[in-house]
Amino acid sequence: MNKLEHYLQQVCRSMGGPKALREHVRQELREHLLDAISQHQTAGLSEQKAIDRALAEFGTPETVRSELEATHGHRMMLAMVIDKAMEWKEKTMKAKWLWATWTYLMVVGIIVLEILFCFFCMIYLLPKMKKLKHDGFIPVPDDARSIVNWMFDFIYGVASTIDQWFWWSVLGFAALWALFEWRVKSENKPFMRLSVLNSMALGLLLVVVIMSVSMILPFLLSTPALGRMTPASMVQQLESIDTSLIEAQLAAKKNDELAVAFQLSRVTYSLSALSNGPAFSAWLQFADQPTTDVLAKSIEKTKAQIEAANLTISNGDTKALVKSIESIQQAFEPVRAAVKRVRQKVIKEDR
Repeated sequence: MNKLEHYLQQVCRSMGGPKALREHVRQELREHLLDAISQHQTAGLSEQKAIDRALAEFGTPETVRSELEATHGHRMMLAMVIDKAMEWKEKTMKAKWLWATWTYLMVVGIIVLEILFCFFCMIYLLPKMKKLKHDGFIPVPDDARSIVNWMFDFIYGVASTIDQWFWWSVLGFAALWALFEWRVKSENKPFMRLSVLNSMALGLLLVVVIMSVSMILPFLLSTPALGRMTPASMVQQLESIDTSLIEAQLAAKKNDELAVAFQLSRVTYSLSALSNGPAFSAWLQFADQPTTDVLAKSIEKTKAQIEAANLTISNGDTKALVKSIESIQQAFEPVRAAVKRVRQKVIKEDR
């Protein structure tokens, strides 16, 4: 039988047309040869002689191949064209599914990353921003306060929405998507599906951009105030306040109400510079520092005593003016002690 298969291979090896058609012709030719071999064996020939006789009757491989090509030429050409067309279509469909799948994966990946960013801001960044804002590390100029407040409200709103409605939104979207896949039969269904995903990605991108700006802009606007918050500036303001209070006390003893009012105005100005929120919170890491609330209350009390002193000046009560100056110094003492500790700590670290 090896001789038979070798013969069939020589006949079909150089034939044109698709592989399936060549295999079909080869199978038909094998069946005819097997029938001829069987007949010769029935006539009394051995298997090998029967094979040789059948092959000789069929003719040489070249002759058989020529006859087959003449008989099946048009059929082979048509089959070959159809086969090539199907092969091209199959490759095109594979490429189409490949790129479509990649597009869906990219869009879904972008949506997932945007959602994860929102969760990161809500869980990790937002609590820190609240703490910094509470401690006064984000002082905002008056001309930008409205936009910054709107940004904080936006971030809080997004966080609240995610916290309350995220899973309900996921379930609702899944239900609508399942209904869409079940009911919509349009040939434009892939484009509709992709349009919905792209719209979601664009909407989430807008949220991500606003959240990012809302996280960055308040810090940029508060940079000038933070830049003034240094130990040197704190000590400088403290020295200015102490000098002004001493001058005010001396002027009060001389009944020089105008000089007292001038020195108290300087104290008020220096207090405003020193009472910048970050000036308290930034140096709480120093040993034995009081809390921000203690320092804030001390400054508010100092301002109240200054107002009382100005009222005393207006009433012309020079005797009570000296006591008012002493009350101002007592109210300011916690802040004075805190700044001095800061100064001593910085000097030790520099050494």
